Amino acid sequence: MTAGIKVGPANWKAIFSDYYPRVCEVWFRVDWLERYLKLFLYLQRKNIQAGLHFWGMLPGGIMPNFAFPDPDVREPSLVLVKQTIDAASEFGLTYVNIHPGSYRLSTVNLNRLFMRPVPGRETSSREGEAVLRENISVLHEYAKKRGVILLVETLPAKEPMHWRDLAKGRMRTQDMKNVPVAAVEMLAENGAWITNDLCHTAMDIVSDDRTHLFAKLLEKTKRLAKQTRLIHANTMLPPFNGTDGHLGILDEDFKSGVFPSREQLVHLLSVFAHRDDIWVIPEPFSKNAENTLALEKLLDVVK
Repeated sequence: MTAGIKVGPANWKAIFSDYYPRVCEVWFRVDWLERYLKLFLYLQRKNIQAGLHFWGMLPGGIMPNFAFPDPDVREPSLVLVKQTIDAASEFGLTYVNIHPGSYRLSTVNLNRLFMRPVPGRETSSREGEAVLRENISVLHEYAKKRGVILLVETLPAKEPMHWRDLAKGRMRTQDMKNVPVAAVEMLAENGAWITNDLCHTAMDIVSDDRTHLFAKLLEKTKRLAKQTRLIHANTMLPPFNGTDGHLGILDEDFKSGVFPSREQLVHLLSVFAHRDDIWVIPEPFSKNAENTLALEKLLDVVK
């Protein structure tokens, strides 16, 4: 496993002034491509391997969605990811990571950091999974031809009201009917490459029982392991209400009682102990370099 760091167009210079990573993941919007050119040139010059975490908006502020059958959503969603794959290929980047979507359509505001459901726009899980399988197959083959790995990330069951202050925003939840981990497992069985976001995977269910949460998280992690190429190593505090927490893996985080605990995180990572094809990347709101350094120490004790 290789420890990496998360960067975006606004913070990469500050982060790289503190830490020189082996690999990194870039928060990426294809409509902002010009804002990333200096970053991509820096990565090439410093020989830092990198992947793109896809984000975008469709006309009308609709969230891209690969599990929704309507052509006005399906077709432009595929176009945006193909454009992102093209950018990754052009600049020699390793992967494009996408969220698979939901069975309820939503709008997204990437400036004010919130999502809202669209009334009356919902599909069944059966139809959504069928469309998802088709779309991921198309994107997988497109990425393969461009020399890029397509990754599909696990999702939590619920969404917070906003991400501006996630600790507050997640106190109230929204049900977008996100693609469940079971559907991502189906994609993995069909050959898709997977990003296991540990808190997303844990929050596939809602429970206050930490022992139960960890047991289910470990089971799902093992089932996804063969096709996993990226791990987002995050933690969270209660409530365990189906939303993510995006907390870190520093001593201060573990002392505050986050889930998973340090011991549980080591146990989860031990599933991949002898894998050299996996990147592990924390996604904290701050102290990015410190978290990646802490991750490197954790990986040293994984057996």
